Amino acid sequence: MVDTDDDEDFEDAEAGAFRRTCSLPISEAEIDAYTKRVMTVAKAMEADGFDLPTKFEALTAIAFLWFAEKKPDFVVLEVGLGGREDSTNVIDHPLVSVITSISKDHTAQLGDSIDEIAAEKAGIIKEGCPVVCGAGAEGKRGIAKRAYACSAPLLDVDRIYKRVHEKAASGSRFSAVIRGVRYEDIYLSMGGGHQIANALCALATIEVLRKTYKVSFSMDEVRHGMAQARVEGRFEIVSKSPLVIFDGAHNAAGAAALADAAEELLSGKRILLLTGIQADKDSVAMLQEFLRFADGLILTESSNPYALPAAQFLEKAAQVMHDSGKQRPVEMIGNREVAYVTAKQQLADYDCLIVAGSLYLLGDYIRATI
Repeated sequence: MVDTDDDEDFEDAEAGAFRRTCSLPISEAEIDAYTKRVMTVAKAMEADGFDLPTKFEALTAIAFLWFAEKKPDFVVLEVGLGGREDSTNVIDHPLVSVITSISKDHTAQLGDSIDEIAAEKAGIIKEGCPVVCGAGAEGKRGIAKRAYACSAPLLDVDRIYKRVHEKAASGSRFSAVIRGVRYEDIYLSMGGGHQIANALCALATIEVLRKTYKVSFSMDEVRHGMAQARVEGRFEIVSKSPLVIFDGAHNAAGAAALADAAEELLSGKRILLLTGIQADKDSVAMLQEFLRFADGLILTESSNPYALPAAQFLEKAAQVMHDSGKQRPVEMIGNREVAYVTAKQQLADYDCLIVAGSLYLLGDYIRATI
């Protein structure tokens, strides 16, 4: 059930339930206090014969307890893995369930096919609660089936009319019509076509909240939010001269999105890729995507214990380059600090350095303030 018939004008009035506020993280002192409370209950459960909660389950309980006592106006709750059996999936009546793009990842837990993974993600859909779906054509079928079974109104992001005015590494500008409401000339401060798709999911969610629950958003608030939106380590320009970009791209789908963005936004530039990935990822598929845009590669590894050793990564890269016929200069440097310094030095021969392949690797560099 797709609702696209709303032709109401956007409410620009200052009055309304929602106002732009400053978001602050939970403090270290609060984490300590709430952790003690949750673990006291957890130990009592264990004494009664129950299993201790996992780390993620304990963190979820801490978050829920904090939300309950702080009483925020809205909670944006992201699942940890999949959806159906995730620790966060205990909300009986969410205001809206949002499912974004779907790719093959965590297949051991979620299934080997897009259909199976989509079915797991569709588990967050609840009876009568609106759904925003930004999944591709293959994954959309299972989500639509679940929404229909739950009598949940479905807003399909793929059916939103949009027009892209400008694309650059630093951001994009686009317009869209969602349920008859015109979002004109929206500036998004993140580069890549995949981020426009994500932005449309966010705008569709705003429309559901506005229409279904009469939550008021002014167009100025929406514009400000989109212009200020940042996701650390997602096609993030960390230096303009020399040009250095950080991108998590931690699985095959992420690598493909990065390759699309690099081909479109960095056309004509010679790109050096510094990369390290986790051992459980599809290294062959990721390397195939990286070779679409990388003119040279430096292979390293993060501090995470599950990182793919750089020597094994080099073997994979040699095989992929042989099989594809795409030979590139490649260097293995296991020490990630040395790898970054070497990559910066080699920028004399390149126009851009992209660091990608693992959020853990990016985290190492960000913490080291390199």
